[in-house]
Amino acid sequence: KTAGINIMGGAWLGGNYFSNYTGPDADMDGIGDVPFAVAGPGGSQDQLPLATEVSEPSVPLGLVAEGGVAQAQLSWNPPSDDGGADILNYSVYRGPSPASLSLLVKLGNVTGYVDADVMAGHTYYYAVSAHNVAGEGTRSPAVSATIMDTPSMPTMFSLAPGDGQVLLTWSAP
Repeated sequence: KTAGINIMGGAWLGGNYFSNYTGPDADMDGIGDVPFAVAGPGGSQDQLPLATEVSEPSVPLGLVAEGGVAQAQLSWNPPSDDGGADILNYSVYRGPSPASLSLLVKLGNVTGYVDADVMAGHTYYYAVSAHNVAGEGTRSPAVSATIMDTPSMPTMFSLAPGDGQVLLTWSAP
C-alpha cells in the first residue's frame, strides 16, 4: 500500500508505506528517519518512507457557524480519528447552499475561523475538513449562518421635561 505526502504549499516530500519497514521514527512524525530499500533494478530507495500506515483523518466534529454583524464565526472539534498522523491543517468550504460549497481558506491546525468577507442579510453554508500527511479527510456536514447588519437609527425621538426628570421617547428602527 502506498500513500504520497504532499504538505501544504505544494512541497513534495514523497514517501510510501511499506508493511515491512522497521526503521526508526525518532520524532514520531510518521515519516521514517532512514531510507528504505525498494526491490527493483538499480537498488532504489524511498528516502522518506512512512513509518506507520496512515490514512486520511475522519470528519471534524461539532461544526458550529454563528452569524454576527458583518461576520460568521465558525468553531469545530478535531476528528475522532486522525488517521494515524497529526492533523496538519483544516480546509473551510463556503457556499450559498450545502450543495455548492467551494474552498474558502486553508488554515493551520486551529479549530476556529471568522469569515468577515460576507454580506449582511445573506445566509452562507460552511463545511470543514482535516488534513494529515495522507491527505484530506471527508468534509463535515454543512451548517449555515445568516449575517446580520447593524440597526438603523431610532425614529420619532422626543424629549419631555418633567419634575426632576426628562422623558425620552422613540420608535424602534
